[in-house]
Amino acid sequence: MKLSFLLLAAVLSAAACSSDGEQAPVEQRLLDRSWSLVSYTQTNGSEVDIIEGSQFQFEAASDTGGLSAQIDCNGSSGGSYQLGDGFIVLQFGPFTEVDCPITAAEGYAEQAASIDSLIYQGVAQAGVSVQLMVELHEHGLVLTSANGRWLAFTEVDYQD
Repeated sequence: MKLSFLLLAAVLSAAACSSDGEQAPVEQRLLDRSWSLVSYTQTNGSEVDIIEGSQFQFEAASDTGGLSAQIDCNGSSGGSYQLGDGFIVLQFGPFTEVDCPITAAEGYAEQAASIDSLIYQGVAQAGVSVQLMVELHEHGLVLTSANGRWLAFTEVDYQD
């Protein structure tokens, strides 16, 4: 599955609260954190977890404006993002093209097709995604398309 431009455009619809109850800028909750896909809705609308052993992670760095990502055993570090008034645009750089063993797993092709169809939804211009609404939760991020399908991410905790 080639998701080299996954999540190209996402509209932020929620701001996070700081510990004192004040509204914290979205940047403080979204940037400088790694997000890992945990579940999504398939093309038929059913909710499923990603296949065990597969992964999609991304991180947007506030200091450089850079965007890095990992899809299974392939990585990208040449991307960027832009924050606007209530939205973020993510542009992933090229991914390495290592043949990942997980791509042979049962159901992987269906998972890839479901995620691609949610992100691109028949957009004619290559690499351009539809806008996805963003909901930030305490340790989660949900990206929802106009048709109600979604991708759910959890914040990666490297403090193990």
